[in-house]
Amino acid sequence: MTKKVQFLITITKKRSNLNLEKEKIQKQIDATMELFASRPAKCFHRKKKELLRNKITFNFSSGKITVAKKLT
Repeated sequence: MTKKVQFLITITKKRSNLNLEKEKIQKQIDATMELFASRPAKCFHRKKKELLRNKITFNFSSGKITVAKKLT
């Protein structure tokens, strides 16, 4: 039985130049989702503390992005 995985992506904007970093941000999000998808949840406890909560936060000069894994 496979579990459906959803991602909750939160973007916090500090300044309006977030669009300039869109490509960079998208790459980070894609890489993170790939990482989450390729590993079962049990593997995360051995990784960083952030991964333990199934959440990764990226800080950019123009804001912050949180990619969280939700198991449904």
